[in-house]
Amino acid sequence: MFRWRCFRTAAVPLCHAAMLCLAAVLCFAAIDSEAGEFRSRPPHVHGSATLDIALQDGRLDIEFESPAINVVGFEHEPATAEERAALSQANRTFDGGDPLFVSPAGAACKQTSVTRTPITYEHDGDDEKPNAPHANYEVAYRFTCKHPDKLDWIEVQLFEVTRGMQKITATVVTPGIQRQTDLTAGHTRVSLLPD
Repeated sequence: MFRWRCFRTAAVPLCHAAMLCLAAVLCFAAIDSEAGEFRSRPPHVHGSATLDIALQDGRLDIEFESPAINVVGFEHEPATAEERAALSQANRTFDGGDPLFVSPAGAACKQTSVTRTPITYEHDGDDEKPNAPHANYEVAYRFTCKHPDKLDWIEVQLFEVTRGMQKITATVVTPGIQRQTDLTAGHTRVSLLPD
């Protein structure tokens, strides 16, 4: 009914412009949404990983993503007892977030959940044999902090439990800051304080 009134009034050019604007906004929103999905996965670089840290209302979320070779030493489905043991050991290590992400005692942060995404092994076209040149290891942690105002930093202990890790790019988002920091074996502390 609105459409008919719109075209029967003297404001036809304005109505057309409004509809074109709405169509453009919807198109750009769809493009931006698709682009966001496309960019959401970081580049797969051996020796590098990403760490996303978000703090809001006492809830600390940390997501770690790395090429599997950095964590278990290979990127194919485990084929030997040694490879299965390496994967099991990595899973046990990464299930415990408290020793991997050390925070000030005064913040009173405790791990409340961990979610490991199963490694997806890529396959060659027709024969379905594992090829996995780009398998990733992904883990998401949730902590609850009783005193988030005292959470000034997080010491990241991932270099001690990974293989050949050279750099972790940490992205931090809190109500007061948004920043990205590169961590190395010699620089493992992420500041949560404004500059």
